[in-house]
Amino acid sequence: MARRILPFLLLLLLAACRPSSDGGHPPPPPPADGLVFVDVTDEAGITFVHQNGASPRRYLPETMGSGVAFFDYDGDERPDLYFANSVPVEPTGAPLASGALYRNRGDGTFEDVTAAAGLDKPFFGMGVAVGDVDNDGDLDLFVSGVGGDRFFRNRGDGTFADATAEAGLAASGFGSSAAFLDYDRDGWLDLFVGRYVTWSRETDVACSPDGEHRSYCTPEVYPGQSNRLYRNLGGGRFADVTRAAGIERPEGKTLGVVPLDHDGDGWPDLAVANDTMRNFLFMNQGMSQGPDDAGHVAFREEGVELGMAFSVSGATRGAIVTIVKADPEGPRRARRVRGIPARPRFRPRGRPRRFRASSSSPRSKWALAMVMSARAVPAGWPRRS
Repeated sequence: MARRILPFLLLLLLAACRPSSDGGHPPPPPPADGLVFVDVTDEAGITFVHQNGASPRRYLPETMGSGVAFFDYDGDERPDLYFANSVPVEPTGAPLASGALYRNRGDGTFEDVTAAAGLDKPFFGMGVAVGDVDNDGDLDLFVSGVGGDRFFRNRGDGTFADATAEAGLAASGFGSSAAFLDYDRDGWLDLFVGRYVTWSRETDVACSPDGEHRSYCTPEVYPGQSNRLYRNLGGGRFADVTRAAGIERPEGKTLGVVPLDHDGDGWPDLAVANDTMRNFLFMNQGMSQGPDDAGHVAFREEGVELGMAFSVSGATRGAIVTIVKADPEGPRRARRVRGIPARPRFRPRGRPRRFRASSSSPRSKWALAMVMSARAVPAGWPRRS
């Protein structure tokens, strides 16, 4: 049975404007295909405000935004909305804000049901991933974080239980994006958790360009941290298979991840966007026989070979997310926009696929902004017989 997953997506929009002929404000760009967005945040009853915990110490996590997900948590076929939130790195004694869950009333408005759903738990949240982990028909919630991740099991009655420890997902680190996928095609959703850098309050680096005023450091001053891959064992339990599955890469500084079937072989691969480091493309090798005569599924990192690791000039980029863009020049090419890796939509089955980078055309300008995709992504396969 296929499940539907909602990883959060980051979409950047940069638009170029020309001054109007009357010298006033530039006119708004014409809508594409008649599509116009209107800000209805207030009318919809969304009052969430992200707290980044900013302090005079300028801790690195304070520079981060946080994840958001549309998902139908109560099974009424209306997408609800969850926002991750942060807390101060150093306790201040002030009340701490939690993430927020908004229930879709179905009339264009939402109601805050955070406390009623059992999600009023303050922690430094980062990425959000949603999936039916136990195949009970209810969507569960995973939130990566700084200092520790959280897994909330959907009870099916409108409430969630913090099942982080019992699920085996209590590892600490600097979490970023996360995604559910059934990488071994056993009918149970597995979990990929992005990790950014090796950082703690105790190891925080003091950066000061002028030698007097403290500023936020760039990620280059911190070592990377390997992403994690957790295999779903069933029964609400996961096992860390990062090393065995070929995912361990301590040099990575991941901010974005998207599961995809890059080579069309039916086994999900992983495109990983890194900050100031080369990007990764983990190709799923499918089922192979291990030394214990048991079947194993592992990945091989092929970002360099397939041209996704670097920019057109061979430089690393501050990549944030993976987006999909078809290349009109042919099915075997994909465009990378401003350092953000992309995958081609179409290609003949069985052929290796390569990426190329392209600069922006004079006729097109790109923009950047953080958005959540409201469309569920099918990412499950039938269980093997």
